[in-house]
Amino acid sequence: MNAPSYVNSLNQLEWGQTYWISVTEAALLEFPDSSSDDLQAANTFGNPPTTYYGNILSTDTFTPAPGLTVSAFVGQTLCGRTTTQEFDGNVVYVITIYEADGGRWQGCGQQGASVRLEIGEELGEMVVPWRSRAVEEIGLQITQ
Repeated sequence: MNAPSYVNSLNQLEWGQTYWISVTEAALLEFPDSSSDDLQAANTFGNPPTTYYGNILSTDTFTPAPGLTVSAFVGQTLCGRTTTQEFDGNVVYVITIYEADGGRWQGCGQQGASVRLEIGEELGEMVVPWRSRAVEEIGLQITQ
């Protein structure tokens, strides 16, 4: 993934956890000591989520700071939440929105859906499209 280091929080893989692996060309992935039941269970997951990241941009009336809450909504459904952090002198965010399913993420990411990213509770928002499997840099600038 061609993104800044703050976007990837994964330091090591752990046995029994689930990961989406994206490759740019054909690859053979071998899983030692895996039963066919383990591999079958891995096929039951939905599409990968979309992740947005980038700088929080300042305006004439707003100066970003670490520790602000960024929330992602599809319609009125809360689909993700994160906190801004400082990275190389900038205030940045990383937020993941999962594909809609019949459970926890009901009403969340759907191809073509609009995702409303809110900074703080009253500071403002920005609307972006949800795209499955995307890891996309978006400079977040609020509008009141």
